[in-house]
Amino acid sequence: MTVGRSVRKGRTSVLGAGVVVGLALAGCSSGTASDAQGSPGAGKIAVVTSTNVYSDLASQVGGDKVSATPVIDSSAQDPHSYEATPQDRLKVEKADVVVCNGGGYDQFMTDLASDGQHVVDAVEASGLQREEDAHDDHDHGSGHHHHGDFNEHVWYDVESMQMVVDRMAEQLGQVDQQNAEYYRDNAARVKNELGTVEQKVEGIKASGGYIATEPLPGYLLQDAGLHDETPQAFTEAIDAGSDAAPAVLNDTLGLLKGSDVKLLALNKQTSTGQTDRLRSAAGAAAKPVVEFTETIPDGLNYQQWMTQNADRVAHGLQK
Repeated sequence: MTVGRSVRKGRTSVLGAGVVVGLALAGCSSGTASDAQGSPGAGKIAVVTSTNVYSDLASQVGGDKVSATPVIDSSAQDPHSYEATPQDRLKVEKADVVVCNGGGYDQFMTDLASDGQHVVDAVEASGLQREEDAHDDHDHGSGHHHHGDFNEHVWYDVESMQMVVDRMAEQLGQVDQQNAEYYRDNAARVKNELGTVEQKVEGIKASGGYIATEPLPGYLLQDAGLHDETPQAFTEAIDAGSDAAPAVLNDTLGLLKGSDVKLLALNKQTSTGQTDRLRSAAGAAAKPVVEFTETIPDGLNYQQWMTQNADRVAHGLQK
C-alpha cells in the first residue's frame, strides 16, 4: 500500500507554480521584529515553529537575523496529540513568522496562528496534498483503487523542503524587506545542500517493499525506490491510536516474513506491544529494522539528519 505518495513526474512544474500561488496568507503581520524587550532574540525576527525540524531550517534561512524557537523540541512529545500551553499561545502571538507542518499533523499550531500573521504551512508549500487530491480524483474517475489517506509527514520528502525554505525566505523578506536578498541567498544555499541529500536518497535505487509501523518515513523510502506493503488497516489503526485487529496484525506479520519486503521502518518515538512484535518478527526473518524519528536528534541539522537516515536505509538493505 502506498500511503499519500503520488506520481513524481512533472512535480517540479507543479511545485514551481505552488511557490507563486502558494499558501494563502491573510494579510501582513502587524507586529515588529521581536518587540519583546529583554528577550534572548531581541532585535531579531521572531520565528516560532511547531517542531525543531522547522526551527532548524528557519535558522539556516534566517541566519543571525532570526531567532527561531520550536514549540516541540523533545522526542517525548507527540505533535499529533500535543496540547498547547498558555506560554505556547503567548509565544505564537508575539511571533513575526509562524511555521507549521500542516495537514493535520500539528493542528495545535494551526489553531494558535492568527489571521494577521505571516504563516508558512509546509504541506501547503510542498504542493503534495494538492497533487495527491488530483491523483485520487483521476483514480476514482478511472475506477482505480484508492490507496489511503494523505501522508502529512512531508519533512521526510527532501525535495519538498526546498519549497519550504523558499517560502520561509519569502515571508522573512516581507517582514524584513531590507534583508530580503540575504534570506533568498541563504535559501538558495540550503536548497543546494538539500539537492545533494536528495541525490543521495535517490541513489539508493532499492527495489521491493517495506513495512512501516507508521507512515513517517514514507516519502524518503519511496524516493529510495521502495514501495509500501503495510496493510492499510494496520496504518489506519495506528493513526487512530489503537491496536490493529488480530487478523490485521497477523497479515502484517506474514507480509514482513515474505520475500518482497526488504525492511521494517520503525518510529522509535512511539512503541507499542504490536510494534515490538513486528520488530521481533523482522529479526526472526533476518530483515533489517531501520529506526526513524519525528524530530531532529541533538547535535544535527536537517541535512545531516536526512543523510544519516539515507545511510541507515542503504546499510540495512545491504545486509
